[in-house]
Amino acid sequence: MIKPSSSPAPPHLRKLQFSFLDQLQPPIHIHIILYYQASHHHHDSGETGRKLKRSLSDALTIYYPLAGRIRENSWVDCNDAGAEYVEVSFNNVQLSDVVEKSGTEELKQYVPVEPSGGGDIPLAVQVSFFGCGGMAIGVCLSHRVADEMSLVTFINAWAAACQGDAKTIAVTQPTFGLASRFPPADFSKYFPSGTPSLPPPTPQKIVTKRFVFNKQKLAALRNAASGPMMEKPTRVEAVSAFIWRHVIKAARSKENQPALLFPVSFSGTLSPKQWR
Repeated sequence: MIKPSSSPAPPHLRKLQFSFLDQLQPPIHIHIILYYQASHHHHDSGETGRKLKRSLSDALTIYYPLAGRIRENSWVDCNDAGAEYVEVSFNNVQLSDVVEKSGTEELKQYVPVEPSGGGDIPLAVQVSFFGCGGMAIGVCLSHRVADEMSLVTFINAWAAACQGDAKTIAVTQPTFGLASRFPPADFSKYFPSGTPSLPPPTPQKIVTKRFVFNKQKLAALRNAASGPMMEKPTRVEAVSAFIWRHVIKAARSKENQPALLFPVSFSGTLSPKQWR
């Protein structure tokens, strides 16, 4: 476990109440895997691991709820119990094979917990070292504690701490006041646990495919998607348009109705602005 480097959170900050929006989130952990090629100057995985742990400890001082424990699926006990941290060596695996050839199921070995297996730990990290000198950092964060944008912000703060960039760390100071904007609701009348819960998923065969777009293909897609309505589409917009176009074609040729879901952040559309 990696604990915050500073003193424990003061008593008035020990309890982080989930907001109404957080209560509606399923109790899952969101994942991201970051890949790093071997450095030409340094290959000592032991020193790299120590540096990552020290900087993670520093970042948790600012993001202290991530070192706490989820209680009753409704609040976080900011007790500085620590974030889960593990290191794994894959001496017979090359980073290039992981990035280019691994399927979705194979990638699961590079994250510390399953989406629904994180339990009461808000944050879990796995650092995987490969035989070529490269590494992968798998980060899992409870969706009830933070969303994808917050996950990226935390990773940026961790990276800044690892580089000793105090200015960037100061810019990424988080706030934890969403419950004051969206007060939690009392669901005890409807759910024995006191919070909404999703039924267990129905067992079914799911086929997952992973598509990798290199820089050249992304550039070609962006050029193809450019037009009077959008002169410079982003990479996400270009790839999304490409996928959506083929979903429409599939809908015309098959009996089953295909569906495509996009996660969207609504923070930029909230009014008044102080709710953003």
